[in-house]
Amino acid sequence: MSSQVLRIVFHGNLVELLSKKFKSNEVVYPLNRRATLKDIVESMGIPHTEVGKIEKGEEQLTFDHIGVAGEQCHIYPFTCDIPVLHPTILRPLPFSSITFMADDTVGKLRRNMRMAGLDTSAAPRKPLTEIAASATRQQRILVSRNRDLLKCKDVVFGQLVRSGDHVAQLREVFCRYTFAKRPIPFSRCLECNILLQDAQKKDLLDELQPLTRKYYFSFKKCPGCARIFWHGSHLEKMRRIVNSVLPQM
Repeated sequence: MSSQVLRIVFHGNLVELLSKKFKSNEVVYPLNRRATLKDIVESMGIPHTEVGKIEKGEEQLTFDHIGVAGEQCHIYPFTCDIPVLHPTILRPLPFSSITFMADDTVGKLRRNMRMAGLDTSAAPRKPLTEIAASATRQQRILVSRNRDLLKCKDVVFGQLVRSGDHVAQLREVFCRYTFAKRPIPFSRCLECNILLQDAQKKDLLDELQPLTRKYYFSFKKCPGCARIFWHGSHLEKMRRIVNSVLPQM
């Protein structure tokens, strides 16, 4: 009976995602059914989006590998060293750019990501499988705190946000991905994600409050929702958030 098990060793921050019934990072998994490594790992509470590499000895395995009795597999977390734009064993079809889709479980984070200059669309309010398919169809990394969403088979790249604090969440995102170009903070509409355009004050006078007309001179406008942005007192707080995550900016 003891030979009909698969031994799995979890590494790094994957351990904290294991279901509470597992007391160690080394799990002896009974092979009572024919199952892929993706199914096995997710049955333990870990979405496949959090896995960066699976090894058996010197061999790298895919999510579709069928667990075999007597095997020992090592499961490693997704880190900044895992490419999104180049094929890997686990993800042979890479994305063409690093853009995001964030659902309502991370609404404040979604706004912060746009504030930091990351192209971040809002997930549609649809069934989980449709959200997953939409994100992959648009080649967007799906960001959420919903494990069931990130376990959907159509999700290729995703991130399970761990912290409940929206600033710490932003730090998680930037720690996980390597960007070819430095994002430009305050370049996107916080509401609809579209790139902002410079606007002349004289063209906005009818839309501005009296004090705004009096004290501010530099403006941007969203070509989508027509919201107007300016460097008001709120900007300093926003800068502190961005600088706490990206001090070099």
